[in-house]
Amino acid sequence: MRRRRSAVAVLPAVALGLCVVGLPRIEWSDDVRLLTALDPGMLAEDERVRARVSRMDGGRFVVAFGADEEEALAGNDAAAVRLRAAQAAGEIEAFRSLHALVWSAALQKDNQTALADPSLPARLDAAFVAEGFRAGSFAKFFADMSHGPDVMRPADLAATPLAEAARTFRAELEGGEVAVVTLLRGVADATALQARLADLPQVRYFDQQGMMQAAFGRYRARTLELVVFGLFAVLAMVWVRYRRFGLALAAFAPAVLAAATALSLVALSGVTIGILHVVALLLVLSMGVDYGVFLAESRRDPGGFDATVLSVLLACLSTVLAFGLLAMSQSPALQAIGVTVGLGVLLSLVLAPAALVLAGAGSGKDRG
Repeated sequence: MRRRRSAVAVLPAVALGLCVVGLPRIEWSDDVRLLTALDPGMLAEDERVRARVSRMDGGRFVVAFGADEEEALAGNDAAAVRLRAAQAAGEIEAFRSLHALVWSAALQKDNQTALADPSLPARLDAAFVAEGFRAGSFAKFFADMSHGPDVMRPADLAATPLAEAARTFRAELEGGEVAVVTLLRGVADATALQARLADLPQVRYFDQQGMMQAAFGRYRARTLELVVFGLFAVLAMVWVRYRRFGLALAAFAPAVLAAATALSLVALSGVTIGILHVVALLLVLSMGVDYGVFLAESRRDPGGFDATVLSVLLACLSTVLAFGLLAMSQSPALQAIGVTVGLGVLLSLVLAPAALVLAGAGSGKDRG
């Protein structure tokens, strides 16, 4: 390679060219579903079961919290009003709520007050008679209202066929708090739905997939920030060791270029880049810097340099073999790690000695 330095210069030039073309094409995605390969048969079975049990969306619901049951039910009543408006606006397709079975005591009392109006029976009867109904149709209803309990509570449903249905909407939390869950189906505009519920202090819209995606996005961004910070720290340490910027760059830059090139190749292949590709880059950078430092450290000893090259070669081949097997996995998560690390480490093996040669630090000739 020292005798053909002009040919060696083609290697980093090609890598840089791939980075220029590939890096702008990176499509980031934090969708957790990209990390798993779902069995089509199991998906079909899940759809069949959901069709018979519940057509509600999995992982999407509205929760009303309260210090006690009454407070949670009051929040659930308010949420039900907003959800009906959201359904009318096309933001959701449907919802299932405990509000269909039982209301808060305050709302029930408000309705009782309205029904207690002495003029209501006559006005309601007149309205129905005017539409052709028989007079006195609601007499028994108003008679029963005068003998019924003050309010109905979820516990009152325990001895009825609705007990199990009501139980699924209610949960007790730590500290005695109560949560009432409303199931959703066909959320078309999550942003509009969240805005519609925003002024209800004890009501929250929860999207499990969205929450996980946001968490992975924050983790990915934080990981990239730490990688950049770590690279500067490593470069500084390498420069302190050699006190020559060219040699320090020759030991450090191949790993960075190899990682960027590997990511570019993955992007050019049409694969969406996710969190595990970023995690895999940490392995590429750490091993790639090791290769560069090992070669730079043994540059003055011809015999030691040859042994170092052979050692780095064997280490690289074993790493590529191990992660190459992961790249053949059916799991997208393992594929992401295997392909990125395998490509990155292999490129580090090629670029590390090339950078050392181009920096003029050959074995036996460099005296520092």
